[in-house]
Amino acid sequence: MLKNLENILTSSKENLDNIFKKFKNLSYYGLISLIMAMSCGEKGPTTPTTLSNKPPETITLQPGPESKDTYVEIGYDNGVPKVYADNNYGDKKDLLISRADILNFGYTARTYIEFNLSELDSNIVINLATLKLWGYVLTPNSFSLQVQKVTSPWQENIITWNNQPSFSPLIETTTNVIRKRLWYDFNITDLVKSWYSHPETNYGLVLKLKPEEEERGYNFFIAVSSDDSIATSRPKLFITYTKK
Repeated sequence: MLKNLENILTSSKENLDNIFKKFKNLSYYGLISLIMAMSCGEKGPTTPTTLSNKPPETITLQPGPESKDTYVEIGYDNGVPKVYADNNYGDKKDLLISRADILNFGYTARTYIEFNLSELDSNIVINLATLKLWGYVLTPNSFSLQVQKVTSPWQENIITWNNQPSFSPLIETTTNVIRKRLWYDFNITDLVKSWYSHPETNYGLVLKLKPEEEERGYNFFIAVSSDDSIATSRPKLFITYTKK
């Protein structure tokens, strides 16, 4: 490859000056990419417009109370559902994710979140999408949370444990959480790409303990919801993209 590059720069019909003139609108990195491609025996583009010089851009979606996020919960007594299953928490300032098994009492909580992607331009390529939750572990142990895709519609002011929507069995991503108040990141790039390409399938996501079925003592994660009065602490979706 180096020999090909030397030949291009010394004996090509177009010397380096001509390359710069012809592709003067290319960025530095675009020009280097072109020269490297030519050095590997590739013809390269006939005009610079076929190479993208557009830098990546970012957008942060951090909606307020008008958005959709809440949790559902259920309490068991000797394995029999007893409490909370019909409760709705759509206006709460917290999001809960938990699993507990203490003596004869069991408890499970899941969080549902849905972002509206209508702010995104219609002509972009999504490179990275990260869900960020401001929260902490309330109990002594650290543990992992998992994200799964929701596959049916739900309403924030109606959802309960007993009527919660369906979700995919596929685990999209996991993140470890600890006893520190931090921004916890969940890489949901594939999910957001799917929602962007097929908006009709965007029913959001559900966060659960990993694995939720495992017997444990008492693990409890609490995060700030979009109803919190401190706007900067609400859930947010950070997206890096490139314009086509």
